[in-house]
Parts: sequence; structure tokens; C-alpha cells
Amino acid sequence: MIDVYSKFDDLAARMVEGKDYRIVAHKRNSPYLIMAIHGGLIEPFTSDIATALAGEEYDLYVFEGTRKERNGELHIASEYFDEPQAKDMVRVAETVVCIHGHHDTEHEFVMVGGLDERLAEKMRTRLSEIDIAMQSFDGRLAPESPNNICNQGMSGGGIEIMISRKLRDALREDAGLYRLFINAMKHAIAAHKND
Repeated sequence: MIDVYSKFDDLAARMVEGKDYRIVAHKRNSPYLIMAIHGGLIEPFTSDIATALAGEEYDLYVFEGTRKERNGELHIASEYFDEPQAKDMVRVAETVVCIHGHHDTEHEFVMVGGLDERLAEKMRTRLSEIDIAMQSFDGRLAPESPNNICNQGMSGGGIEIMISRKLRDALREDAGLYRLFINAMKHAIAAHKND
């Protein structure tokens, strides 16, 4: 699907905050910013995962589609996502972790990438330890662009975690798996922080 909007100003000119979308932002003076820029009904359950991962420890930014239908129209690609509050939070974050959804409804998997290869590897390792299948990004989705919002923090490198729709549905339905998944991601960030 081709994005309807290539920048936030265009979206904001036609959509109404509080009706079509909402923004959730919590600043906790953390070096890590957890984001879900396609949250709510754009990529379902990514907001929940980002919020749980941030907990009370990490900064959080979530852009949520709240329309009754056609929330996919609110999708702005990671390289072009320039909502002002998000950009301000990214600018002061050391490392950005973006949670995204993949449309695959047939397979449970996660893709992890970005310019912080050390954090990406820790994330892949921790998720693999709880038997989460890993897949590689294809060229079209690769998050290694310096323009990707996950790589715009002060360190110049962050990560994108893309979770298949089938796995997101499983996480929503299985509280035990969800707890394991969130804890594995938290352990990866903690290990990165302590390096």
C-alpha cells in the first residue's frame, strides 16, 4: 500500500487530533525512547507492546490511529515521520526503539534491525531464547537508513522491531507469552545499557 501522507503537516491538515488520531507521550528522562508511530488501529497492538516495554522506566511516544475505518491512511513511513513532538523527543534520546507491525497473518515472527547493531543483536538473542522466530528484513523494509526515525537519536543508531500480525494476535491472547516477550525485550535493553 502506498502512503497517503508523506509528512505530518499534510496529515494534520486533513485529520483531527482526538477524533482521527491521538498522541501519547511520556518523558521520564531516560536515555531510551520507545516508540510506536503506527499505533492504535494502524498496526494493531503495537501501542500496547511499546507501552508495556517502556513501563515507568523509559520515555514513550505513541501515535495512534483511532478512526472507525481506514486507519492505514494514517501511516507515514519511518523515514518521513516528522510529527513535531516525536521529533523533539527523538532529538534528546540517546537510543530509539521503534515497535512496528508486519502484515503477515500466516507466520509468527519478529524482524529486528537498525544502525545500533549491538542492541539489535541483543534483542534477537533474547527473543530467540524464548523461541520467537526471527526473520531478516527484505530490502524494501530495511531500517538501516540514517533517515529512519529509529536512527535519529543522539547516538545515530537505534532499532526497529517489526512483529508479524499473527504473533501480535498471539501475544494479545496469551498473557504468559506476552509477559515473556516484554521481559525478553526489557532484558535486551538492560544488557545494552550496562555494556
